Amino acid sequence: MSKAAPNDGRRLSDWDPERVALVSISVGLALLVIVLVNVISYQGGETAKAAGRWLVDYQTGKEDPPAGRTNYWAMQNFMWIAFFFGLADLLHRYRWTKREMAETTMDYLPGDDSTLLTSKDLPVIFRKVRTADRRLVLPRLIGRLIVQFQKSNSVEQSATLLNSSLELFLHELDLRYTLVRYANWIIPTLGFLGTVLGLAAALNYAGSMYPPPDYLLKETTLKLGTAFYTTGVALAMSAVLILVMNLVQAAEESALNRSGQYC
Repeated sequence: MSKAAPNDGRRLSDWDPERVALVSISVGLALLVIVLVNVISYQGGETAKAAGRWLVDYQTGKEDPPAGRTNYWAMQNFMWIAFFFGLADLLHRYRWTKREMAETTMDYLPGDDSTLLTSKDLPVIFRKVRTADRRLVLPRLIGRLIVQFQKSNSVEQSATLLNSSLELFLHELDLRYTLVRYANWIIPTLGFLGTVLGLAAALNYAGSMYPPPDYLLKETTLKLGTAFYTTGVALAMSAVLILVMNLVQAAEESALNRSGQYC
């Protein structure tokens, strides 16, 4: 039995150190944004406080000038974390896509149309791709084709394996975006949940016995407005994340097609 190559069992969807580092940094950036928005809202004027209500549900009182306080459990806070997590995961995917693109310049195979490879040429190429990172598509694809051709000595079977491998790699590629798709789903869900909870809080406040008549309408409408802010921010975040995801996935699929054409 032949010895397995390094990284042969690892997939791109595994949590390698680079992905863990990017996700950790993204969570830190999300918390930093939340803190900065709260600080600016506290120290700024009405415009800053209004922006704070939009972005982090910064809550103001009835004082003149109105004081404020941080809402640590605001839905927007969790939305920011999910948003930056999705961006970090997409950045990880994009960095791997650049590496996939660069593999076609490594001269694994002859670049001209006049060279015809024979069985004697394949062991040298096979040893070369075995030293490459086996998480990348092109070295794995070339290795599979060489093994298949050496077993069957059939170009037709090797071509069939090429097509089936590309389909499997495409499915594998699609699975790598599972967490990003979940982030795209959870952000608007949190936004709608924040709106529902905000509406309930506003109605409870309006129906309670203690609100002063002078502030009843103002406070109720302010709470209602804040309730809808979460949905607006969530939809904006989701729109940005979906756009970036589609661009990165299209680039990764293009890299996969380029690897197939190269073979």
